[in-house]
Amino acid sequence: MEWIKENRFYAGYALVILVGVLALGFWVFKGRGAYDVALQEFKDTQRNVGLLSAEKVFPSQKNLTEKEARVSRYASAVDALQLQAGKLQRDLKDGYTEQQFRNLRNTDTKAVLDLAAKNNMELPKEFALGFNSYNQGVGVPPHAVAILEWEFDAIKRFVEIAVESGVESIDEFKRDMIPQERKDWKPVGEVPPKGRKPVRRPPRKPPVGRKRGRGNALAAELLHQLENEGNPMMTASSVMSTYRFTSKVTGSYESLTALLNKIASDENFFMWLRRVRIENQLKVSPQMVTEGAFPKMIKVPKPGAVANNNGELEEVDIEVDAEVIFGNEKMKAVLVIDLVRFKGGSSGQSGSPDKTSS
Repeated sequence: MEWIKENRFYAGYALVILVGVLALGFWVFKGRGAYDVALQEFKDTQRNVGLLSAEKVFPSQKNLTEKEARVSRYASAVDALQLQAGKLQRDLKDGYTEQQFRNLRNTDTKAVLDLAAKNNMELPKEFALGFNSYNQGVGVPPHAVAILEWEFDAIKRFVEIAVESGVESIDEFKRDMIPQERKDWKPVGEVPPKGRKPVRRPPRKPPVGRKRGRGNALAAELLHQLENEGNPMMTASSVMSTYRFTSKVTGSYESLTALLNKIASDENFFMWLRRVRIENQLKVSPQMVTEGAFPKMIKVPKPGAVANNNGELEEVDIEVDAEVIFGNEKMKAVLVIDLVRFKGGSSGQSGSPDKTSS
């Protein structure tokens, strides 16, 4: 007590600090409790939302009407996007002949080979952009010439992108046959040959003893729509056609990154990278390959050395006990790419293959 009387200022200062600490502690404790309550409410709400989202919509007339309205709005948005995408893609060439296509392949294939050689990018032996069979005398189906010319132009653009990106080599290349190249291909709506009748399955009958009322019909229709929601690609063929090719390339990390970015942002063609697998060219580290090689002595220019009359610098020996790994290794990538062509839009006038089945 005597110390407090003798040091009133310090005692008062300490008392103020003590009260402040206690008040702050109280508010922190109170805030922590409110935070825990709010966090638990958020987790409960999040769990309930997840459970409700996973539940199927109750099959009632009200829910069916709401679902149909949402599907209608979604379909309108898809139609608008389809129309805009159709305006951005190059039209197919009307009246393009097989001979014109052959001349195009010969000249452009040679141009691609020269471009790759000029930039020191290796290509597979007898590389023909995936159209090797047509270089061996196989005839081009007349109805497929226009779409094949477009696909050839798109693949040529892919090779140009690889050159621009600094890729060292295209090791393998494979183009999938498009539907129009198959012998059994038929345009949409064409009558099947005589002697073959389309198989018609009888409608499913409801179980005996049960009447299918209006409620059951609504439930069946709604559940059928919900089952098809799991895979949005089920109806993708109605708005676009895809033409696939696979390529295996080798290059540095920077060149592969540039390749992927240029594919995604190309303004000439819609290239859909469906699958990519990237791995190091070497499966083991350099230390494992050259085990026991470290430490080693190497010669480097002497610091501050001046070149002599022959342009040579005085060198000194230094000991090296490590080697840079990251960024120095080559990488291999397998790319599966779909060339996407949207149906409808401005391309529909000159792109009859776009309106055919795929």
